[in-house]
Amino acid sequence: MIVIIGAGLAGLTLACALAEVNVPTVVFEQYGSAATLAAAEQLPDVVLDADTIAALHAAGLGEVLAAPVATVEAVRLRADSRTHRIALPTTTLAYRPGEARAVAQARYRHADLLGGLLERYIVRGGQPRWLTTAIAVAGLAPTGTRGTAVVASGPLPSGLSANGSLGRQVLGAEWVVAADGRDGLGRTIAANAGVQLVRHHHDVTWLVAVLAGTPPCQDPLYTTGSAQFAAQLPYTATTTQILLQIGPGEDPSAWPEDRMWAALAEWLGPEQLMAPGPVLSKVVAPVVSSGVELMRHGQLLLIGDAAHHLPVVTAKGANLAMHDALTLAAALQADARPDAVPRWERSRTAAAVSAHACTAGILELTHPPVQSGAGFVRSGRRRMLLGDPAARAAFAATWASTLPTDAPTERAG
Repeated sequence: MIVIIGAGLAGLTLACALAEVNVPTVVFEQYGSAATLAAAEQLPDVVLDADTIAALHAAGLGEVLAAPVATVEAVRLRADSRTHRIALPTTTLAYRPGEARAVAQARYRHADLLGGLLERYIVRGGQPRWLTTAIAVAGLAPTGTRGTAVVASGPLPSGLSANGSLGRQVLGAEWVVAADGRDGLGRTIAANAGVQLVRHHHDVTWLVAVLAGTPPCQDPLYTTGSAQFAAQLPYTATTTQILLQIGPGEDPSAWPEDRMWAALAEWLGPEQLMAPGPVLSKVVAPVVSSGVELMRHGQLLLIGDAAHHLPVVTAKGANLAMHDALTLAAALQADARPDAVPRWERSRTAAAVSAHACTAGILELTHPPVQSGAGFVRSGRRRMLLGDPAARAAFAATWASTLPTDAPTERAG
């Protein structure tokens, strides 16, 4: 029995992949089904790399992918009053049901992807335990020991034993997988078990705004040469996300719409900028990466944002999460190698470190340097990237892949 905490993309991907190989699971979610899907309607589209799409098909889950909203074919970098388009490498795969084409990245509606996974899990016999608002995990013994006990309140399947002293129902599980995000119960359970959480502040603060309307191009646009950083990113089919670098602690009210649009036109270029539209939301957000020191502690495993959270700038979070889930499902199969889970942790930690390094590199390339003298290095890197075809190709390959260090989990025999 595998217990999964969280019915988001990571948790349901793992549950579906395990259901495909007949490994029993129980998925706990603190919200109800309607609330979970309604919340997904408000989230940005999910950008999936070609290798993530291919991995879903390889795991038998290609049917959960509805028709994508759009494809991402390039990254655009604005420098020295010019916009440079860096094409991303493509892979020929099943772009939508019955259609194969060359794809670098594709955008899917979050609610469609989550709904597809949920439907697949239920068809395979899964029954998510909605409205489970409190979970306690006991028996996190040293690595290699089995029989972790999960103590949970809220609706649980019939036939489970009840612990009268606690007034809660108890479920024994071989593994407990936390897939409930950076602010979920999983990280709390891990912290209580002694797992260290590492945070990295990038010394950058963004004004993050969501605007009604779509940009003239579906490819993301970033500044690299101005005194300040700005980015224009497709958010959903009808909205756009804007990132503006501002001073730490600035009040969003200090950025009325006319000032924001003027700054965007200056930094992104008026010909690249979307037509001004209503501002739907506006917040100030320090740019922070975070992760757990260990993705495994005894029988507790952490995946997705519960294990590693990245800033939105490189769109690698969902890809990391889904690969965490798919590769973990292979490691948890009955015929997997005895050391499959430790091997999985090493591989996924390497992938997370690589993604963090890529994100930090993009932030350093696009944002004005904090340290004196760093501007020379940044300028040199930018000139090399924009002027050297080999450097552009390497940049594009890193951008379009979340798994430079991943390898399939080996099976027994």
